[in-house]
Amino acid sequence: MATKPDAKILLKPLVIEIHHSADEFITIPFNQITRIEIFKRDILVTDLICSQIYYQTNGGIRSAIIHEEMTGFDEALSRIAKFPGFMTGWRDRVVLPPFEENRTTVFRRDG
Repeated sequence: MATKPDAKILLKPLVIEIHHSADEFITIPFNQITRIEIFKRDILVTDLICSQIYYQTNGGIRSAIIHEEMTGFDEALSRIAKFPGFMTGWRDRVVLPPFEENRTTVFRRDG
């Protein structure tokens, strides 16, 4: 998967910003995140770790995908891993076996 040079993830005190380019980004308040899934995409010779973040908007539930080739991905995962009820040990469930999606829900907000 080719990542655009400007693709990055920025963490702010109350929000995560997902920048797809210099002009296009999504702002997601942490308190609006309803579910997070982590999975792999098969990109021929390797797997790409991705996270799909579901969040509440006035128009309903939407989602955004981030992946490990984006600047700030590790920091974003470290931050969301602090959410109450976040699944520890997700990496083994997602990484093995190779070349399978292994989609795993690692966080779900009650209510």
